[in-house]
Amino acid sequence: MRLTGEARPGLLFALSELLASHGLNIEHLQTERHYRSGGEALKLGDYRTAGQVFFTASGRVSAPRGPNVKAVQASLKELEQDQNVVAVLEPTSRLRSMDSFR
Repeated sequence: MRLTGEARPGLLFALSELLASHGLNIEHLQTERHYRSGGEALKLGDYRTAGQVFFTASGRVSAPRGPNVKAVQASLKELEQDQNVVAVLEPTSRLRSMDSFR
């Protein structure tokens, strides 16, 4: 699981609330803040993001029973639109007999 967007209060709360609503547990979570310089924005062709601070959360989530992956992904799409972020959920192999996702 990965989420990236402009840093602001409430992003991690919105993500964890979404995951919990689908019965997913956060097994591992790492967060980082990134500053986008003018040069980096120029390379990406997105001048509007120069000088902004971005937030990235990545980790592993799991569920005691197989979650409805399509429903989770649909909720993530809504989160992307509501919060102007990019969110990705990638199924992985089983971990301790629980369905696991990155």
